[in-house]
Amino acid sequence: MLSALLRISFIWLIMSGSYCLADTPYKSVRLISLHTDQKEQRIIRMYSQPALQTGHTAELLCNGKVCQSPLHTEYFLLHNLSRGHHKVRARILDQQGKPVALSPRLIINIPH
Repeated sequence: MLSALLRISFIWLIMSGSYCLADTPYKSVRLISLHTDQKEQRIIRMYSQPALQTGHTAELLCNGKVCQSPLHTEYFLLHNLSRGHHKVRARILDQQGKPVALSPRLIINIPH
């Protein structure tokens, strides 16, 4: 349990800088990666301060491309990931679909 908490805290420290437009309510956006029973699968949890606003959606970017369409959720399931490193970011969109916040990059590794 302590090792999991330390790992999450470490990710939070690395990922402390987010990109939020000044005229939006968001102060920060960060991601953590949660393991599942299948090694080529990850659950990505997005934390935003404040929480995702009504009418806003979040999409997940994997290696620079949208891999999860905009949804009003803070959890994303990535499956069938190839082995190696993947760069993941969350982007929060307003009601018009314009980006208002972007998380720092989270690097996840799928072992061989």
